[in-house]
Amino acid sequence: MNTVAQATALAKSMVSGKYRYLYGAKGELYTTALVNKLAAKYPSVFTASLKAEALKDADKGYYAIDCSGFICDVLGISDMGSAQLKSTAVKVLSVSKANAQEGMILWKSSHVAYVGADLKIYEAKSTASDLTVSTWASRASAFTYLLVVKGSALASSTTTTTTTTTATSSTSYYAKYTGTSSSLVTALAAVGEKDTSYTHRKKIAVANGISNYSGKASQNTTLLNLLKNGKLIKA
Repeated sequence: MNTVAQATALAKSMVSGKYRYLYGAKGELYTTALVNKLAAKYPSVFTASLKAEALKDADKGYYAIDCSGFICDVLGISDMGSAQLKSTAVKVLSVSKANAQEGMILWKSSHVAYVGADLKIYEAKSTASDLTVSTWASRASAFTYLLVVKGSALASSTTTTTTTTTATSSTSYYAKYTGTSSSLVTALAAVGEKDTSYTHRKKIAVANGISNYSGKASQNTTLLNLLKNGKLIKA
């Protein structure tokens, strides 16, 4: 689970980084093989024209993700579809500025988006638009509900706050990373971490609130952002 601040930082990074929209994708490397696999799985979605459009971004080093995959990665929760995000939500509210809060999800049938700081809306929108950020005024009215998603930081804010307060006094942080590499392994080594193995990175992830670490690019980006800000907790 990512904190609200981590979720918003990750949403910004993914929108401006090497992610492209692909229906059914959950953060995998964007390849021709992946497009073909998803097209075979969802033939009613992947028309000939949509598949041709999707293939334009294949094999260029991008990562592929759809709207619900984007939300689950941003929140740091297990993958689920847009319908399940709503059916399991701990709060379902009408769409209004008065109800909106950073860390919430905007929902409409078959689509979801993330509400960030200043109520900016981040989403993996479509094959044509890819990942976007919009103002509340220009985009919010397209959605039906605001959700507090089960397992998100907002859903467990009381528990998270208590745990953080108790642990603060004994917490040790890595030095701030000032380099330019986008590799978490390289960045960790640069600040003096001798063990950059997957096993140890998983321990670091858990120490920083990512209990389901699997080495996904979005999870590494979250950890790298913390390291760049001098806020990555040592395991």
